[in-house]
Amino acid sequence: MRLVLASTALVFASAAASLSAQTATFALFTPVQPAQKVLVFDNDGRSDRSIAATFDTANISAGVDVNFAFSSNLKFSGALAPLNGPQKADFIMQSKTDDRAVRGLPGLSLQPIDSGTMEFRLETPVDGKDLLLKVAFSEVSLVTSHSSGLEVAMGKPLGESKITYSSDFLDFNTLAPDSWAIALSDIDSCSSVGCDGALNDFSASGSGIFQGVATPLSSIPEPETYGLIAALISLAAVLGRRQWAGLLSGWKLSR
Repeated sequence: MRLVLASTALVFASAAASLSAQTATFALFTPVQPAQKVLVFDNDGRSDRSIAATFDTANISAGVDVNFAFSSNLKFSGALAPLNGPQKADFIMQSKTDDRAVRGLPGLSLQPIDSGTMEFRLETPVDGKDLLLKVAFSEVSLVTSHSSGLEVAMGKPLGESKITYSSDFLDFNTLAPDSWAIALSDIDSCSSVGCDGALNDFSASGSGIFQGVATPLSSIPEPETYGLIAALISLAAVLGRRQWAGLLSGWKLSR
């Protein structure tokens, strides 16, 4: 049994064509152990049938260990060069809902997730920083399909999901469409609808991708580059003085 958590219309292949040509997958993560239980849906099952459920990482204080990587299209240099390639990271996700699941097409149930955040932090900081990626989101939904044997969780299509990215190492184009998806597998129990109208408890392994328009932030030059920078500044100053002297000489001759 598989389950996918996604924002906007990322799970629909046809939606990809509607995204900006500049929008691309800029980061991904996978669990350190393939069958590691990364995420947990917890429905407290109140006796009055009111709903207070969470969808979090298995550990919300220290996080869970994952392998994180920025796209190879993003080139980091200088002090940030160690970010080129896979990174060991701590993943923390917290989200909540007080809504009931909604019956959709035959065999489909949709469980709204009101809001939440995800954070990926380096286990070993780079250039004194550790926040690889933070994602704040709302209007995400878990969708289960029992008739096909495939369980899917996704955000609402047509850009209704709200996403905000931030990072110590990337700059984001906030006007571009953003998307993300998490595919869950090795679910330890069926995520069916409980008596209170929300999904029953389950835990699962997970991997994810993030899409948007991201560019690496400039790093502070390493010490060995200071001399080169100083030399270039001095050369520019000399050339500037010569050019200015030439202009003054020409102006005097023309008088």
